[in-house]
Amino acid sequence: MLVETYCGYLAEAPERLGSWTGRVENAGHVRLDASGLSGAAEAGRETCILSRDIDTCAIDVNGEPVVGALRGAPYDLDAGNGANTTRIRIDEIAGRMAQHGAECLAGIGGTFSLAVVFPRRREVILAVDRFAVENLYYIQDRDGIAFGNRTQLLAAHPACAQSFSAQAIYDYLYFHCLPGPDTGYAAIERLLPGQFVHWRDGTTTVQPYWQPRYTEDNNATEDNFTEELRAAMGNAVSRHMTEQGVGCFLSGGLDSSTVTGMSAAAGKGDITAFTIGFDAPEYDEMNFARAAADHFGVPLVPYYVTPDDVAASLPEIIQAFDGPFGNASAVPAYYCAKLAVDHGMSVILAGDGGDELFGGNERYAKQLVFEKYMALPAGLRQSVIEPIVDRVPAALSNKAIRYIEQAAVPLPDRLMTYNLLEMVGATSFLTEEFLASIDTRNPIRSLRSMYSTDDAVSTLNRMLYLDLRITLADSDLPKVSRMCDLAGIRVAYPMLDEALFDLAARLPARLKIRRGELRYFFKRAFSELLPASTLNKSKHGFGLPFGVWLQTDPKLQELVAANLSVLEDAGILRRDFRGEFLSAKFQEHPGYYGTLLWVLTCLGMWLEQQRVSIN
Repeated sequence: MLVETYCGYLAEAPERLGSWTGRVENAGHVRLDASGLSGAAEAGRETCILSRDIDTCAIDVNGEPVVGALRGAPYDLDAGNGANTTRIRIDEIAGRMAQHGAECLAGIGGTFSLAVVFPRRREVILAVDRFAVENLYYIQDRDGIAFGNRTQLLAAHPACAQSFSAQAIYDYLYFHCLPGPDTGYAAIERLLPGQFVHWRDGTTTVQPYWQPRYTEDNNATEDNFTEELRAAMGNAVSRHMTEQGVGCFLSGGLDSSTVTGMSAAAGKGDITAFTIGFDAPEYDEMNFARAAADHFGVPLVPYYVTPDDVAASLPEIIQAFDGPFGNASAVPAYYCAKLAVDHGMSVILAGDGGDELFGGNERYAKQLVFEKYMALPAGLRQSVIEPIVDRVPAALSNKAIRYIEQAAVPLPDRLMTYNLLEMVGATSFLTEEFLASIDTRNPIRSLRSMYSTDDAVSTLNRMLYLDLRITLADSDLPKVSRMCDLAGIRVAYPMLDEALFDLAARLPARLKIRRGELRYFFKRAFSELLPASTLNKSKHGFGLPFGVWLQTDPKLQELVAANLSVLEDAGILRRDFRGEFLSAKFQEHPGYYGTLLWVLTCLGMWLEQQRVSIN
C-alpha cells in the first residue's frame, strides 16, 4: 500500500487540538515544524506538518521560516511542456511562494496537492492540481486552520463532530459518489480542481488559479490539429517512462489502447499491459485487450475477477475512499493494479480523461440530437411534427412521444433523465423521515450551477466540462488513484497532460463528434496506430457484473443483506424495500437494478466502518 499522507495546522492555541495530533503521530506520521528556523519564535502561532512518505520541507527563505508538504509529481511548465519536463520539489515551490504567493501556481503542471505555511506571516496556501488527481481538505476554526490529504486524518479534529450529512448521503445515492466541494462533514471542506486556498490570520480566500477555457479555433485545419495531437500525446506518455517497470491498464478501448500503443512506440523500455476479465460474456472484454496487445506487440497479463474476489476485497476497497463511493469499477481497477505490482511494476499508465476531453460518451451524441430538434421553429414542431406523431400507430408514436417529451427538458436536467435514483424513485426505498431531512433538488441545482459556466460556449463543451468536474474528478480519478494506492503502485494519466487539454479546448466541437460519431477527430488522428477492433469498439470499460453474480452467489447475497440492515437500522432504507425489490424488479433486470444494490451496499459498509452519526 502507498500511504503518502500528510496533515498539518497553524494554530493560536495548539493545546485546544487535544489528542488529534498525537493520534496522527501514533499512526506513523513524522512531525515537522519551524521551531529550528530563524524567526520561528516570533511567529506567534504554532505550525506543524505530520507526514508519511511524502516530500516535505522546513526552510529559511530570506530569514522567513517556511514549512511545506507535497504529494504528487509536479513539474515546471515555464521550463517547457515536452517529454523531458523538470520536476519540482516542495522547497522550490515554497521559495517561489515566499516571493510571489499563489501566483506561482499558474506555472506548475502535473499532479499535486500541497500545503505551504508561513508561521511569521500567519499565512497558509493550499492547492491541488488542475484536474484534482490529488485531493486536499481543510478545516477552519477560531484558532487557525488545519489541512490534510485524507478526510480520515481530519475527522478526529475537535472541530469535526464525527457526524455525517444526510444531504451528502442523498447526493451520493444520486451520483454514486460525492461531488466536491462537499465532503459530508460540516467542518471539512475540499479543494476543487485547479483551486487554491489562501488563509491569512483568520481570513480565507478560495479561488481558482486555473480554469478550463474553451476557445474553439475554427480557422485551424484538421491536419494542423492532427500533427499537434500526435506530438502532445507522445510527449505526455514519454514523460512517465523515466522509471523501470512501467505498465499499462488495457481494456482494448480507445484511450487505454492509445496509451499502450504510444508507450510501445516510444522505445524507452519494455512495456507490459494488464487487463481484467469476467466469467460473464456481456461484461468480458478480454478479446479486445488481446487484439490491442497483439497489434502493438506488447505482452498482456490477464486476471479474471470472481465473486469471491469482490466479497474478500470490498471492505478494504471501501476503507480506501474519503467518503461513500459507489463506482463498481473500483474492484477490477484494484485487481488490475495489484496484478501489475505482482509482476514488478512501479508505475502504471491509465487512459482516463480522453472521453471528457475529446467527446467519447454516448450521451453527448444523444443530447446533441435533442438540441437539434429543439432548435427547429416552435411552429414546425408543434403544428406539423407533433400532430403527425399523434396519428401514427401506438407502437411507433409512444416512442416518438417519449423522445419529444425528453427533448423538451432543458440541459443539464435532461442528462439525468435516466438517473437510477430518479428511475427507481426515492420514495420507493428511502424512509419518509430521511427524505424529510434533505432537499431532493440539491443534486440538480449543483449540476445547473456547473453547467452554466461561461467558459464553454458550445453545448458539447458544456457537457464535457460537467463531466470533468463530476465523472472524472469525483468518480473515475479517485477510483483509479485510490485503488492504485491500495495496491501499492503509482499511477499516471497521460491523457490529462496540460498540452492535450489545451488542444482539446481549442478543437471545434464539430470535430469531436461528427454526424453522431464519437471521438471523430481523435480516431482519425490515431487510425494508423490503433487496431480496427479498437476503432470500432463501443465504449464499455472494466464494468463489474455484480447484479448477475448476485443472483446465485451466497457470499455476495450475505454481503448485501448485512449492509442493507445497516441502512435500515440507520433510518435511511425502508424495511419493506428489500423483499419486494429482490423478488420482483431485481429478478427482472439484475444488471440494471444490481447497481442500486451495489451503491446501497457500499454506503452501508462505509457508514459502519466510519462509525459516524447522521445529521
